[in-house]
Amino acid sequence: MKFFLPDKSDEIIQSQADHLKARNVRAIRFIEYEHDHSRIEVEVGKPRKEYGQRIGPRGGRIAGADFERLAHSTGKTVQMILLSGGLIEVYSEPNDGWSFPSYVGLNELKGDKTEYFDPWD
Repeated sequence: MKFFLPDKSDEIIQSQADHLKARNVRAIRFIEYEHDHSRIEVEVGKPRKEYGQRIGPRGGRIAGADFERLAHSTGKTVQMILLSGGLIEVYSEPNDGWSFPSYVGLNELKGDKTEYFDPWD
């Protein structure tokens, strides 16, 4: 898939692509990771989806429990996901309840579901 930024003009997208290419950064379209007893899916152009870990009948954590089947959306639209060095940077609209950018360690990624945008031209 070709690199894009939600709701941005072609000129802004090309300018950002040139800047990222110069920094030797890879643009990512989708990641899935686990953090603090949650599985989180992040996709450019959509809010994050968070799946909480199942809990016991009295609200306690169950060791090794699976994640809920239904996610809830959290935050605002994700604008960009970048692989920069040993970290993944997630940029979304400001004031959405997530740090800006939020960082994801490579050790938190789950499975082989990471989807990259096409390499720069």
